[in-house]
Amino acid sequence: MLLSITLAVIAGIVFNLNMSLFNRTRPIETDPHGNPMVRYLAAPYLMATYALVFSAVGVYEWFDPLNHHYSGNLLILSYTPIAIGMFVFCVAAYFFNFKATLYQATLEVRRWPFGCTTFELNALETIESKGRGEVLRFSGNKKFVIYKNYSGRDHFLSALSASNSSKRTREKPRAA
Repeated sequence: MLLSITLAVIAGIVFNLNMSLFNRTRPIETDPHGNPMVRYLAAPYLMATYALVFSAVGVYEWFDPLNHHYSGNLLILSYTPIAIGMFVFCVAAYFFNFKATLYQATLEVRRWPFGCTTFELNALETIESKGRGEVLRFSGNKKFVIYKNYSGRDHFLSALSASNSSKRTREKPRAA
C-alpha cells in the first residue's frame, strides 16, 4: 500500500513536469503535398506513456498476494488502473490520428473513430478569437476550433486567412 502511494506521488510529479511537453508545437506542419495542417505533436506519445504506467501499476498490484485476499483491494488497486490505462490508450490513439488539413476549397478533419469531416471554405462565415483558440464558424451552424496546442497552428491560420481574404476579394472587388 505504501509503495502504491509512493508510485502515485511520483507519477503525479512526472505528470506535472511532462505537461509542458503537451503544449510543444512546431510553427509549420504540412502534409506530403505541402498543404498546411494542424495536429497534436507530443500528446499522443505522452498519453501512450501514461497508459503504460497505469497498466504497469495495475499488473504489479495484481501480482501482490495480499490483494487477492480482499476483493476490494484487487478491484481498486489492480483492475481500476488497468481500465484507466486502456481508456488513456484509446485517447492516445485519437490524438495520434487527429489531423486537420487545409486544401484549396476545403478543410478536412480526420479523427479516429469519428471518421473524416469536410468543411467547405466558401461556407466560412467568421474566424473568432476565443480564450482557448480560434473558432471557425461555417454556415449551417458548424464550427471547428483551432486550439493553442495544435502543432502548425500559426502557419495554418495565416494560410486560412490568406485564402479567405483572396476569396472575398474575388467576390467583392474594390471599386476603382
